[in-house]
Amino acid sequence: MIRCNLAILLAERNLKITKVSKDTGVSRTTLTSLSNNYSQGVQFDTINTLCKYLKVTPEQLISYIPVDITLDKIDFNNENITIDLTVDKDNKSNKYSISGNFVFTFSYSYPEIDYISISLNLIKPFDNKGYETLIEAFKSLPITFLKDIENKIFSKVISSFGDTSISNSLIWSFKWPDEFNL
Repeated sequence: MIRCNLAILLAERNLKITKVSKDTGVSRTTLTSLSNNYSQGVQFDTINTLCKYLKVTPEQLISYIPVDITLDKIDFNNENITIDLTVDKDNKSNKYSISGNFVFTFSYSYPEIDYISISLNLIKPFDNKGYETLIEAFKSLPITFLKDIENKIFSKVISSFGDTSISNSLIWSFKWPDEFNL
C-alpha cells in the first residue's frame, strides 16, 4: 500500500493547499488529490517540487508497506455489518470476512444521524490458517494506513443513508477485532 503524507506535512507546517499551489505552481486539484490520497499516480517532477518546497525526502512524502488491503464489499443492515476484503502479501492473495455490530443514533433534531459505532469481529472458517496472514497484515499497518481504511468504511456507510441527513457534529467510533491488538 502506498499513501501520500502531504496532509500531515502541511498540517505540521501550518500550510494551506492554496499557498503551496501558489508557491510551487502545482495545481490545487493535484495537491488536494495527493492530500486526500485519491491520486492514481503522481509525476516525478511533482514529487521533486514538493520535496524541495517542504524540505523532505520522498520517503517522508510517500509511505509504503508491502501489503495491499482492498475493501471488496461492505454490507450492513439493522445492527450487523460484514466487510469482505482481500489481502495481498508476499505475492499471495487471500479473501476474508470481518463482521460485527453496527449502531447509529439520531440526534434530537431527527432525522440527523449524530453517532455511528462499528465494532468488528473475525469470522473464522473451520481451518483458520489463513487468518494469521490477515492478523499480521493489520498488525503491520501504520496508524495512517489504518485510518485510511476506517475512513473508506465510514464513507461507504454514510453514503448509504441517502436522503437522511448526517449531523455536522457526527461522532463515530471504530473497534477492530481483538486479535489485531490495535
